[in-house]
Amino acid sequence: MFQKGLSPILVVLLIALGIGGYLIYQNQSKLDVSSPSPQTTKTSNNEIDNTEAYTNSEYGFSISYPPDWTIKEDKLGDLIPLSMRFRTPKSDSLVDIMVTNQSLEEWKRTYKYEIMENTQFNGMPALWATNKDLIGHREGGTYVVTTPTNQNRIVLITWFSDPTDSQKKDVEILKQIISTFKFQ
Repeated sequence: MFQKGLSPILVVLLIALGIGGYLIYQNQSKLDVSSPSPQTTKTSNNEIDNTEAYTNSEYGFSISYPPDWTIKEDKLGDLIPLSMRFRTPKSDSLVDIMVTNQSLEEWKRTYKYEIMENTQFNGMPALWATNKDLIGHREGGTYVVTTPTNQNRIVLITWFSDPTDSQKKDVEILKQIISTFKFQ
């Protein structure tokens, strides 16, 4: 009698499991068919697709910059034979490039920066230096790179921008500009 009572219950349970499994399968199939496949949209983070190139053959480097930016080039004496400033017309954001006739060790002894860290700059060994007296409340700092052709000459690549909402885009543009700097 125990087996007779258990058999119908088992049959009903198996049928219920079968129907439940079938309904779950059908429901899952409908979800798979009706849900759209993910779409990939390519967006460019490069804000300076249209650039002009500056090349200095005397010191052997090049850099690209937006065409509406101004360039001011100066010679500041024997110690700094080349100083360049790339500036946006819309804000105080800028990139400075200075070529100095100093070795990296001489520069470190002469200038005291709050933070000096060894790093890489576009694949080259560099020093990252920041100084609040130089940049104040702005975002930025200086990469110090020894030129590949002369160990007694360094290039300082300084950038800074105000960290306001309106100039956050400038920070990305500045980073893109300095990423184009290369020695020839």
